[in-house]
Amino acid sequence: MATILTVDDSPSIRQMIRLVLAPNGHVIVEAGDGSEGLEKAKAESFDLVVTDLNMPVMNGMQMIRGLRALPSFTGVPIVFLTTESDDAVKQEAKAKQILLVVPYPAGGAVDLAARLVAEKLRLDFGQSIVVENRPGANGMVGAAAVARAQPDGYTLLMAPREVFGINPILMPQQAIDGKRDFAYIGVVATGPYVLVVNPGLGVNSFAELAALAKQRELAYASFGKGSMAHLNIEALARRLGVKMVHVPYRGAPPAVTAVATGEVALTITTPPAAISLMQDGKLKAIAVGSDRRLPQMNDVPTMAELGLADDPLIPNFFGLVAPARTPAPIVERLNAAAAKAITAPEIAAKLEASGLVPAPGSPSDMARLVNADVERFGRLIRELDIKVSE
Repeated sequence: MATILTVDDSPSIRQMIRLVLAPNGHVIVEAGDGSEGLEKAKAESFDLVVTDLNMPVMNGMQMIRGLRALPSFTGVPIVFLTTESDDAVKQEAKAKQILLVVPYPAGGAVDLAARLVAEKLRLDFGQSIVVENRPGANGMVGAAAVARAQPDGYTLLMAPREVFGINPILMPQQAIDGKRDFAYIGVVATGPYVLVVNPGLGVNSFAELAALAKQRELAYASFGKGSMAHLNIEALARRLGVKMVHVPYRGAPPAVTAVATGEVALTITTPPAAISLMQDGKLKAIAVGSDRRLPQMNDVPTMAELGLADDPLIPNFFGLVAPARTPAPIVERLNAAAAKAITAPEIAAKLEASGLVPAPGSPSDMARLVNADVERFGRLIRELDIKVSE
């Protein structure tokens, strides 16, 4: 009687293995994928390994390389199974890489988060992961490419919250539905916003800013029409019962510069973008949209501390998704791997240094966030009649 490790994500092949081996009294230990197989191999010894060559995420050859590195597996026979008979397909499965699409140019916060996570996943999976920047239409070009990809776990998207629940409302012409076209893997990180003003405005607190906004209309900068800065500050103005003048800029850097030079009174931005200008006396931080004070600016109160428990400055989040109809086991493995990556001390430290907060969560957690965005921001977009052509 032998103890046999079987590694396969196909229920049909797994059932076949049971029918063949179990009646002969062999002890069968099952693993659903290569990562799980390696963990079981480290914990106990086996007389035989039966594995599928073409598993997604970590295929049979990659798992075998991991097994052969274990002293306890020297000389243990390995049997390969595959649902494909074509040798070319087998070779492709061995070499196939995971493509992680970032729908914005290189160098931004979401690009940084994607590359940090990809590097950790590459080390864990033993598989090539390529980060590809596909900017255009405020993230929708890259999102559309992933939505049209095969749902096999080899094409993924990391994008901020507006791509999933906000842009589809602003840009229906893009024909991408963030709820319909993606399988949510989970949120990777959140990015709190800081409400900043020009020091020449003469306000030193949120209460003083609110009082001034009630005396006269203040102009604010956004990253563009329909951006998070546009929507968040409009939500804040409504919460205060005031009107503000919207001045859109082409991206966050010129919007922040406009406040620093006094072209407009205020905007929201990320902590890293604000700190150096604050130190130079060109910006003053009034409040942060976060559930706790930020280490980089511990003297700046949160919106909740200021009496706005339902924070009108919604932080951004970066979500990881696959095409719709990606099998649940693949989604679950990717979710676990991503959570492990972003909570690794070295990755978490780099994210936090960039003003991001590691925020691992389940697919259903991300779905709740997107649904809330569709409701909250959809209502605001309709009320303000915001339309974006591209």
